[in-house]
Amino acid sequence: MKKKLLLSIITVSVLIACKKQTAQEEISNTQVQERKEKDNNSSVASRTITPAEWTAGLLPVTTDVTQHIIPDLQLKPLYITLSGPQMYVSNNPEQFTGNGWLMQNSRNDITRGGAPYALNGLKTVYLFHINKATTTKFVHLMLSNPNSTNITYTGKGSYYTNSEKPLTGGATGQSYFVAKDWLNNTLRQNITNPVTIQPGKVVEVFKARMNVSNMLDGRYELTTSGPAYYYIVVTSDGKLNNAINATQGTFAAGTYLTESANTFGREAGVYNTTNVSASNVLELPSTPSRIGFCLNTTAKFKPVEEQTTNAVMNLLGSSSRSYGNYGCKYNVSFQLSNNTGATRTVKLYFASNVVDATKSNGTWNGPVRLNNSAVIDIYTQLNNPRKLLATWTVPAGAFNTSLEFYVPGLITTNQQMIFESY
Repeated sequence: MKKKLLLSIITVSVLIACKKQTAQEEISNTQVQERKEKDNNSSVASRTITPAEWTAGLLPVTTDVTQHIIPDLQLKPLYITLSGPQMYVSNNPEQFTGNGWLMQNSRNDITRGGAPYALNGLKTVYLFHINKATTTKFVHLMLSNPNSTNITYTGKGSYYTNSEKPLTGGATGQSYFVAKDWLNNTLRQNITNPVTIQPGKVVEVFKARMNVSNMLDGRYELTTSGPAYYYIVVTSDGKLNNAINATQGTFAAGTYLTESANTFGREAGVYNTTNVSASNVLELPSTPSRIGFCLNTTAKFKPVEEQTTNAVMNLLGSSSRSYGNYGCKYNVSFQLSNNTGATRTVKLYFASNVVDATKSNGTWNGPVRLNNSAVIDIYTQLNNPRKLLATWTVPAGAFNTSLEFYVPGLITTNQQMIFESY
C-alpha cells in the first residue's frame, strides 16, 4: 500500500513539472483575453435616466404577487461594467457521490474536457457542492506549482457546510454566512504569510468535512506569485496524500448537468471577471412613478441586460457564462437628482423576477450593504418576491445611494431594483 502511494506522489510531480512551458503560454493567453473583455466593457458608460423613462403610477397594492415586481420587458439596463480577477468555479457536478476531482485546470480530460489554463496573480475561487455519497466525505482546495522554481501564495476566504451553519430560513445557512463574511470582511481564513509551493508539488488551502447530504459553500481570493493549477477534490478520509493523488486521478462520480439551448447547466471552469458595477444618475419625476432595473440578470432566456461574464476555460458541457453570478461582487450606485421643485419620497426595493403564488421556495437569501453602512438581510420567495430596503425624503438637489453585496449560492438568477417616487 505504501509503495503504491509513493508511486502516485512521484507521478504527481512529474505530470505537473512537465506542464511548465504550457503554463507560461496559458498565462499569456489569459492576460490577452482578460484585457479584451475589460476593454469591451470599459467603453460602456453610465448614463442619466430621465423622468420620461419612468412608468406613471406606483406599484399596485394587491395580493397578486405577479404585480409586486416590474415585468421583464419594462426593466432598464444598469449599464454594468465587468472587472476584477478571473473566477475559478466548481459547481458541476453540484452533487457528487464518489472520490476524485470535481474541477481542475491543469489538463484536458478525455471525458470531461478542459485544457491546461494556469492562473497567476489574484484570482477568485467559488465552489458549491452537495455530498450525495452514503458516507462522510472531505472536499479539498489544492494548488500546484508547474514551474521550475518556487512560487508562493497568500489568500483569504470562508467556507461552511450546513452542519456548521444550518439552513432554516432567511439569514441562515452556509451560503448566507459566506456572503456575510465577505461583506463584513470577517473571513474564516486569512493567509497573510506567503506559503511556498516547490516545483512539481501540491499544497492544500483548506479541507471541509461533509456529512451525508451536506451542502458546502466557499469563496476565496488567492494570489500566487507565478502560474499555478487549482483543484477541488473529494476524499473519504481527508488525508493530504490521498487529496494529492486525487488531483492527478480520475474525476468524481456525480450528477453532471450540461448547458443546452433550454438549460443553464452548471459552472465548472474559469470565468473572466468577478466584479459587477454600475453608476447612474436617476432624475426623479414630478408625479408618482415607478422604475425597475436589471440586477444579476442574464439574457439567455429573457430580454434583459446580460450581466454575466464568459468562460475562458470550462469543462465539457459546463456553463459557457457565469449564469447566476454566484460568488461575484456587486457595487451599484445611483445619484438621485431632484429637479422637481418639491421634496419627493423615494422607496427602494430589492426583488426577484421569478414569482409563483403557490410556492414558497426561496429565491434570494443573503445580506446587502445599503449606502456604505447598514447591512440588510434579504430573503425573497416565489410567493413573496419583494423586500423594501429604504424610504427616503429627497430634497432638491442630489441624493446618493449605493448597494453592495456578494451573490450567495442559494438563489435563482435574475433580480431587480425598483424605485418608487411620489
